[in-house]
Amino acid sequence: MKVFKYNLKLRSNDLNIVRDFVARGDFSFHNLSKIIMTCLNWTGEKQITYFIESSKIEITDSRIEIPKTMGINFKSDRDSICENYLDRGSKFVMIYGDETPFVFDIQVVDVIYDYEKEAELLNSIGKEPIESCEGEREYMEIVNILNNPDDSKYDETIEWIGKDYLNNILSIESINENFENLDLILDEENEVEDMSDDSEYSFDIFSDLM
Repeated sequence: MKVFKYNLKLRSNDLNIVRDFVARGDFSFHNLSKIIMTCLNWTGEKQITYFIESSKIEITDSRIEIPKTMGINFKSDRDSICENYLDRGSKFVMIYGDETPFVFDIQVVDVIYDYEKEAELLNSIGKEPIESCEGEREYMEIVNILNNPDDSKYDETIEWIGKDYLNNILSIESINENFENLDLILDEENEVEDMSDDSEYSFDIFSDLM
């Protein structure tokens, strides 16, 4: 079994949020999204967009003019198997949200064979951002309020995010337990859901975001 070891890092000048995890190479990007959301302890309800630079993508029809940034709307999960686009050293970007999103830089740091688990969180640095925030700016505003109990919005903010967040330390063990309940479908063994409409994620190549 071919497994990719990923390094995920929030693109931020103020926050050091990193996740190291592994996932099967024959999972789709839809499954990869589920794994990343689990690593962040998020629900994954917002739009997810990937931007990738990959030498594995080939256009065989010379009549088609391909711009530097090209979007792909996959007809199914089977069209988006990670190992068809990624290899050791591949770098890509994940955008989470719409108008003011969180931006994550992701790299395939290694390829492992005969790994025992389909997905596993290896390392976690930094508490996850609050998913319901509209990007890093609002999250930092919330953090500043939480660091100042005298702020007039402190009680309101605590009520909004929940008291558990203050003392919550992301547990690698609990995240890996959540993987056991994650609905990760191996696409070659199951019927493939049509994703041409209302897709939860999109995928672009050769983006300037790199």
